[in-house]
Amino acid sequence: MDKSIMIILKLLDDSGMSAQSFIKAINATDKNLVLNWREGKTKSYKKYVVEIANLFNVSTDYILGQTDIKAPTTIQDTGDIYVTDNNTKLLISLLNGFDDEFDKLEFICQARKLAKDMQTQKAAGEPAAKQIPKIKTV
Repeated sequence: MDKSIMIILKLLDDSGMSAQSFIKAINATDKNLVLNWREGKTKSYKKYVVEIANLFNVSTDYILGQTDIKAPTTIQDTGDIYVTDNNTKLLISLLNGFDDEFDKLEFICQARKLAKDMQTQKAAGEPAAKQIPKIKTV
């Protein structure tokens, strides 16, 4: 069975929603849609990924099996710095590039310091050009 279908069916089962209510909620017309997914007869879920994500308040990446993080992508405003799921994935992939645990910790400390310095500079009203930090490679 397709991983995405397994995720969708688990969300549906966990919600306690009936198959018919689910079909209606995602604006599908096939009354046997859930049964067909369970039996592996179709992968038509691809047409409904956004609707399903909205219904269960999860990310489309979660439904597609690209992340274990259920929460939808959010953007938190921290001044000029935006924290998104994609930025988090990038940071994790960068961290995985370090073999040594000390190097990973040093990277995290430098990133925190950089973010704090950028926020301080923005609050002080310094021009954007001065807000671009010099990056030290470790």
